[in-house]
Amino acid sequence: MNSDSYQKTFGKKYQLNTVFMKANYPSHVRHIIEKNKGIKNVELTRTTMNRLETNMKSIKMVVVILIILASLLAIVVLYSVTNINIEERQREIATLKVLGFKDSETNAYIFRETFGLSLMGTIIGLFFGVILFQQVIQSFGTEYYIFDTSMNLMTFVYSTCFSILFTVIINLLMIPKIRKIDMLQSLKSVD
Repeated sequence: MNSDSYQKTFGKKYQLNTVFMKANYPSHVRHIIEKNKGIKNVELTRTTMNRLETNMKSIKMVVVILIILASLLAIVVLYSVTNINIEERQREIATLKVLGFKDSETNAYIFRETFGLSLMGTIIGLFFGVILFQQVIQSFGTEYYIFDTSMNLMTFVYSTCFSILFTVIINLLMIPKIRKIDMLQSLKSVD
């Protein structure tokens, strides 16, 4: 930003307060500091980079923890929804078995709904995830550095694949529960 742009933008007089310099030898920097008593702080690029790398390690750890917690939440929600679906439809499942439906057809009856809900949740989650990601990343920035809020296509692919994987795993875990449904007891029960 040149001095005219600065004065128009901030309404203040342009005044230098930071100087970037490249020095091949530390003795050159020491010599300049000794001559200029107005210098208040000297920071080496190496120091700034070390601080930034430390911050990035912390952020990466937070991201890993958030991914693990989000995965656990997805598994618990899928398990609960599928379990409730099976419990609420025991009579229907028993009727299908009595009518001669195969186990795979009976399972598909329940799991189609779970896949549909999972797909809707994934689509909505991806949409709101982009908004949340941009807000969180912007809040991590400081006056010295900011982070890029653009997203890679592979992020969406991984998220979708994990959602599908969790749904398949939960559905496979629920197959024995569907097989154990007692047809006589389910058909005798009063709603």
